[in-house]
Amino acid sequence: MWTSLASNGYMCLTAHYVDLNWILQKRVLIFRHVPPPHSGAVLGPLLIEFVEKWGIEKKDLLSYFG
Repeated sequence: MWTSLASNGYMCLTAHYVDLNWILQKRVLIFRHVPPPHSGAVLGPLLIEFVEKWGIEKKDLLSYFG
């Protein structure tokens, strides 16, 4: 979660991985404006929506985010 100087909230899902040549790669998968409130009750389901769009299942979240 990031908040701009104008108090607009944004949420971003990024991927970081090492490619076949052992070079660190970074990608922005999703970047979206998130209107208030920025509570866990709002951000949690949004995070689930993001990872499901990329085929990451709820049961695998610990593997990716742990």
